[in-house]
Amino acid sequence: MLTTLLLCTQLAHAGSDVGTEKKFGVGVSTGDPAVAFTGKFWLSDHAGIAFYAGTSFVHHSVRASFQSNIHTWGEDWSFGRLPLYWHAGVDAGVYTVLGYVAPTVGVNGGVGVALQFDAVPAEVFAEAGLHVGYNGYCGVSYYTGSAVGCWVSGMGAAGGRWYF
Repeated sequence: MLTTLLLCTQLAHAGSDVGTEKKFGVGVSTGDPAVAFTGKFWLSDHAGIAFYAGTSFVHHSVRASFQSNIHTWGEDWSFGRLPLYWHAGVDAGVYTVLGYVAPTVGVNGGVGVALQFDAVPAEVFAEAGLHVGYNGYCGVSYYTGSAVGCWVSGMGAAGGRWYF
């Protein structure tokens, strides 16, 4: 993310615009999963599909989400704009801990913001939301009374993308 910020302050490609002229971006993120490659393809000026593939070292996962802008601040800013967006998606992965292997699937959703620069085809973003996951049996354990195989957890990511 720091590299993206440095590139954004050093390079200039006048007239480029994330989501309008530049529709496909790739980059890196941290959060969920801990380290990931990320990409986004804009379907229109206000909506796109984002994807993540990475690892949390014991959980390796892929995630895809539909994202749509709710509101955009800074339409008249000289350096860029700041859209607020919602996202909803699906994910799949596998836990690998000490010889234990368990596949997982889930759904997720939340909100995010992205600072999209006018001078360069790049954005930095942060998002937060909830994740509902499943890995086998979703119910209550007869012995412990706790949920088994499914969970609800917070999720988030922050990163940057360069657009082409």
